[in-house]
Amino acid sequence: TLGTATLGVEPAGGPGLRVVSRHQLQQDAVVELSPKTDLALEVSLGAVEADLDLGGLRLSTLRLEAGASRSVVRFSQPNPIRSRVADISAGAAEVSVLKLGNSRCDLVRVEGGVGRMTLDFGGAWSGSERAELSLAVTELRLRLPRHIGIRITMDRFLASFDPNGLVRRGDAWVTPGYDQAAQHLDLALKTTVGGVRIDWTD
Repeated sequence: TLGTATLGVEPAGGPGLRVVSRHQLQQDAVVELSPKTDLALEVSLGAVEADLDLGGLRLSTLRLEAGASRSVVRFSQPNPIRSRVADISAGAAEVSVLKLGNSRCDLVRVEGGVGRMTLDFGGAWSGSERAELSLAVTELRLRLPRHIGIRITMDRFLASFDPNGLVRRGDAWVTPGYDQAAQHLDLALKTTVGGVRIDWTD
């Protein structure tokens, strides 16, 4: 059975000037979703500090808009089902997306203009993935697993890029064992980035 649920907050009261204490401005929310139901999840985060753990959820698709000053999105456990696409749009000062290998997503699309972004592709890989990154960031940090075949293509301007462990093949950078790897990650980087840093993880 298909169903739709909407959860959110709206401002109370009308326009005007209100004086409140500092602790009244502090608002926290904890939302838990069932890991037993397939989800087409859409999340929109405003001016908040967000820590979003999607680990173990049965995500068929994901659409995330993060406008927060600091956002952390993590896939702490593998997605029990294969996901078609994850769209992540960031307009924040700092965004980290962790353990993307656990998302089991065929295509990851990331776009936005942020000061700093970290994309960690670690996790329990069970297939190949493709990622399209359209960003205008000061610094992009990629955490890439050593056992995955990595291929990176770039478009437009990079102020600095250290290929660190990659070799040039035509218009792409690849890991030396790309063709023999059981799983592959193809990264298409399209935009202006101040610098790209690659860290390898086991």
